[in-house]
Amino acid sequence: MPLDHISFWDNETLKTGIASYTLDKEGLVMMGYREKTTTSKRITKEEKKLLQKKTNLESLALAIGTLENIQTNYSYKANRNSKKLIRELLDVLQNEDQNISFSIRAANAISILEGMTQDRSIESHIRTMLWQVVLNLEAIRE
Repeated sequence: MPLDHISFWDNETLKTGIASYTLDKEGLVMMGYREKTTTSKRITKEEKKLLQKKTNLESLALAIGTLENIQTNYSYKANRNSKKLIRELLDVLQNEDQNISFSIRAANAISILEGMTQDRSIESHIRTMLWQVVLNLEAIRE
């Protein structure tokens, strides 16, 4: 049973697939076709930038949400210095200044967070949440 690769254009979509030929009980040749669909459109630079900005905003929103969760729900378990640093982190991340890019804000926040995670007085589950914030901020690229 030989297999042939078939490609053809249908409107704006390049369709490719694999054709297979078999013999039925009466000796007739039957053709089967399994389709793979890919689009021919390429992503432009502007679309890449918009997609990256959307991804950055999602990562930033997740990081801010986690920090706000720590601030509101776990503030009684954190010491005064940790509370102050979390407020400072939220200020850094929520700064809407156009001169400061997402990646710079994320890098500044990561440096603060790395110092916080070394603090022995922070409970382990809060430290884990802080590392989750670091993970979200490291996903931000420009």
